Amino acid sequence: MFNSSSIIVGLDVGTSKICATVGELSEGGGLNIIGIGQAKSRGVRKGEIIDGATSSEDIRNANR
Repeated sequence: MFNSSSIIVGLDVGTSKICATVGELSEGGGLNIIGIGQAKSRGVRKGEIIDGATSSEDIRNANR
């Protein structure tokens, strides 16, 4: 299993796509990438979230 405090998530919510990266800190201090994903962004226009529910769904899809 993993220690939840050793998990780091990077999330980029953009106008055209949403990108997510998940990493886990190793015992030696390094970072192991354990997941990446992306999804089309449908709820953001000109850098502003216009539909929170759709954006939330797209973020969940980027993490799959």
